[in-house]
Amino acid sequence: MQYRSKHLSLDIRNDRVMAELSIDPRENGVHSLAMALEAFNKLHINPTDIFSLKDSVLRAHHSIETLSKDIVFQINPALLLKDDQKTPLNCLRNGYKNYFGGRYFTVLEECQTIGIEKNLDLLKELGLIGIEDSDFKSYKESIHQLVIFRNRAQHLGLSADPERVKRILGNTIPQSIEILQEAYDELSDRCPDHNSFRYKYIIIFVYL
Repeated sequence: MQYRSKHLSLDIRNDRVMAELSIDPRENGVHSLAMALEAFNKLHINPTDIFSLKDSVLRAHHSIETLSKDIVFQINPALLLKDDQKTPLNCLRNGYKNYFGGRYFTVLEECQTIGIEKNLDLLKELGLIGIEDSDFKSYKESIHQLVIFRNRAQHLGLSADPERVKRILGNTIPQSIEILQEAYDELSDRCPDHNSFRYKYIIIFVYL
């Protein structure tokens, strides 16, 4: 017997209760954004707090990447696949088999997906954001710097000028909120029923 709520899934087998917690991409991204703003505020209060600097960078990057991917995913998950990925169609097929079999939380669980910068390019190319090219170029430069600091903090150590990081975050966070909100609004206007829109085009892709 199974019981599901928004964040909790209970699977009762042989008198044992197996609990799984879950969070959808939008909630995931919004939570990270809130945590990024909290860490960013702490960094303003204490510019020598390296852990607040680290948290603000990691959380900001994660929120922007997750939310922008959520928008593109709702159009077609195939758009998030890396161009150089081997047998992307098989990856997507297997993802759907395992998703509908209850083994995966998302159809892209084993697939390699594009990074934050290419994903933001997609939002622009798809016409979901109306930012001017010159402003978008400047925004992308700040995002690129955020990616550099994120990679250092995520995989190695981190040494950074807190004032520089604050400038980067001060540029990327407010502008990202505006861009992502515009993209969500545009998506909602174009296809109010996201699910039916999404699956219609996925079916076409899978059976090409």
